[in-house]
Amino acid sequence: MQSVHSFLYENVMDAENMCRSFKNVNEMFKKMYEISLTHMNRRSYNKSIRYMNSCSYVQIKR
Repeated sequence: MQSVHSFLYENVMDAENMCRSFKNVNEMFKKMYEISLTHMNRRSYNKSIRYMNSCSYVQIKR
């Protein structure tokens, strides 16, 4: 029984860490989006959008 409990506990800790890192990723995306909007250089804007899409694609695939 002890092993099951420790296993569950470890998984919960893992999930918490995943949530925290995911929040950080979201913050980064928001900052990138804001930067691209303020610059309003068409090329850099498109590049940042492409970068965000590829990043989220990697996130989903993993």
